[in-house]
Amino acid sequence: MFIVLENLQLDRRLQLALDALDYSEATEVQTQVIPAALEGGDLRISAETGSGKTLAYLVPVVQRILATRAEAGAQGQAGTLALVLVPTRELARQVLKHCRALLAKTPLSVHGITGGADFKYQQSLFRKNPEIIIATPGRLLEHCERGSADLRSLQTLVLDEADRMLDMGFRDDVLKINGYCAPERQVLMLSATLQHRELGVISQSLLREPRSIAIGAVRAPHSSIFHQLILADSQEHKDKLLAALLGQGEFQRVLVFGNKRSTAVRLAGLLKYHKLRCACLHGEMTTEERREVRSEERRVGKECLRLCRSRWSPYH
Repeated sequence: MFIVLENLQLDRRLQLALDALDYSEATEVQTQVIPAALEGGDLRISAETGSGKTLAYLVPVVQRILATRAEAGAQGQAGTLALVLVPTRELARQVLKHCRALLAKTPLSVHGITGGADFKYQQSLFRKNPEIIIATPGRLLEHCERGSADLRSLQTLVLDEADRMLDMGFRDDVLKINGYCAPERQVLMLSATLQHRELGVISQSLLREPRSIAIGAVRAPHSSIFHQLILADSQEHKDKLLAALLGQGEFQRVLVFGNKRSTAVRLAGLLKYHKLRCACLHGEMTTEERREVRSEERRVGKECLRLCRSRWSPYH
C-alpha cells in the first residue's frame, strides 16, 4: 500500500487496484498532489518526467468518480466525468495503460481519443458513455464540434504536459474545449515548469484560485540527462559528426530529433547509408506506418535508432 494513502479513505476497489500494482512507497509528487487534489481545488503542478505524476492525478480522478457514483447510485451520471488532455498519441497510450490498471477492480471505463484513428469508431466509443477520456486536443475538439463528446457533466479536467501542448500550438484548441466543459469542474494543470511564458495566460482562463505545487528546482534540468553542445562548421560537417557519434558510441537506443519532417527523412537515409539500423517517425505518418516502425524497433532491439519530428531540435 502507498504510505501516503494509508490515512486517506479511498474506495476499496481503487485500493485493491493499487495493491495489485505493488507500489510500496509514493513519490514526492504523489505525496503532495494526491491529498491536495482530493480536496477539490484547482492545482498548478510542476514535476519532471518520470516523477510519478501520472498516478498522482489519476488516483484522485478515479476516487472522485467512484465517490460520485456511490452518492448517485449505480446508474451514475451521463457524459464524461474526467478528461485528460495530452500533447501526443504516445503519451495518451501511456496514460491510458495506467488508467486501465487503476480501473481493473471497478465498473468504470476509459477510452483514448487521438488523431490517426477512425473517427466513426471513436464516435461509437463516446456512445458507450465512458467515465474517463484520455485525448489529444485536436481530435477531441473535432468530436466536441460535431456533438460526439458530452462534457457538460465533467468533474475534472487534467492538462498533462501543458507546456508541451502550448509549444505545439494547442492553446486555442484547449481553450475551445474548455468552453464545452462544465463550469464548476476541477482543473489540474501539470508541466515541467511553472515559468513557461504562456502558462500564466492559460491559467487565468481555466483555473480558479489555483494552488501551486513545484517538485524540484524551477527550470532545473532533468536529473538523469547530461547536456553537451557540439559545434559544426557546415551542414556536411554536422552530418559527419552525427554519423561518427552514433557509429562509435556504445548506445542501447538513440533518439535524433529533427526540426522538420524532411530533416527526419533525410537523416534516416544518411544513417542507413552508414550501415546504422534506424527508423523514421514524423507527424505526417499514418497510424499503420507508426505501428510498423514500432514493430521494427522491437525487432532490432538495442540497435534501433528512432528519428522523431519536434518543434525544438538540438540538430541545427
